[in-house]
Amino acid sequence: MDKEDAVQEKTTFARTSVDLPRDLHKLLTGGFASLHVGMEADNLSDDFLLMPNMLLVLCMQVSCDECFVCKRCRDGRVSRCKACRPCLDCSDQRTIDIDLAGCRECGAIHRCDASSCPVSEENDSHVCLITGNCVRMKRFTRDEFMDSVVIMDLPEAMDREVKLLVEMREVKDKVEWILMSSTALQSFDQERGRMEQKHRHLMWKALREVKVQGKIPNLCEVMTKILYATNKIRVCSNTFQEDLRSLISERCTHSITRFLNMMGQRFKSVLSSLKSTVLIIGTLYLMRMGISMNNIILLPRIPQLQLLLPIETHLKSYFHVKCKSITEVENMIKMCLRGLSSGELERMGFTVVENGVVV
Repeated sequence: MDKEDAVQEKTTFARTSVDLPRDLHKLLTGGFASLHVGMEADNLSDDFLLMPNMLLVLCMQVSCDECFVCKRCRDGRVSRCKACRPCLDCSDQRTIDIDLAGCRECGAIHRCDASSCPVSEENDSHVCLITGNCVRMKRFTRDEFMDSVVIMDLPEAMDREVKLLVEMREVKDKVEWILMSSTALQSFDQERGRMEQKHRHLMWKALREVKVQGKIPNLCEVMTKILYATNKIRVCSNTFQEDLRSLISERCTHSITRFLNMMGQRFKSVLSSLKSTVLIIGTLYLMRMGISMNNIILLPRIPQLQLLLPIETHLKSYFHVKCKSITEVENMIKMCLRGLSSGELERMGFTVVENGVVV
């Protein structure tokens, strides 16, 4: 093998290359020649000469017998000085290689491969420690306590989380505020006092009529007249019944959260026009009668709410919620449900009832 073939073997070529001018070519004894503006070769890896997206020279040059090399350069104490003169064959233009990494000792070119590269394990990939390239993508984690499912082949990137229309905690706070709070207790005391005053007034009126007629009062007749006169007034219980209210509150919280979030799948923009407080309270009052459509239960009926909920006139004075909010919520829900078929309701998650049994 002649001298020209030996030099050709020690020179590394890349697919993309340009000619190196003669005055920029430098030779490093026993290693690669490098050309890099703004970065010294000593700042790179100890074993490899890295070239990510920058221009470096990878030319292995061994001085021949005809090249003049001074003693200091031959011993490696300094780099090639001006006194050193290579021969014509060794001073030919070399080739600049781009985006390659090679060993500074033996001249071997490093080619990234997942089976041979020293890698660093990151969250989503294995990264080569020499070049910084991702040699293997990780789609599943090894930790059994982490998610191991990756959604692929999506029509578009999912860069936002799915947000529910209402949260369970928010619904629970509003329901307990209406049924179990100190404000609800004040409303209950005022309503009970009003009912007792009305019954007392009717009883004295009935007794005066019996006295004017000169008859002996009959308790059954007096009670019948009182109940007939107060048939439009709700008869509330004598006590606040905290245990019953707590049980009903839990059932209502679960049903309201489920109903509103199912409705939010298709009508989120419509229902979001109302404040969450108004939407929750309005749905709570709708549960006095419930909502069913095409033999499908949309919102269950809880008869106990007829006696436990504050009267609608107290919403403004005690809870600072407009009375018309109940009507607004009812009309909006009816408008959303008007055009839905049984199949669409079932796909939204509502259950079918057959002979009073939920399927």
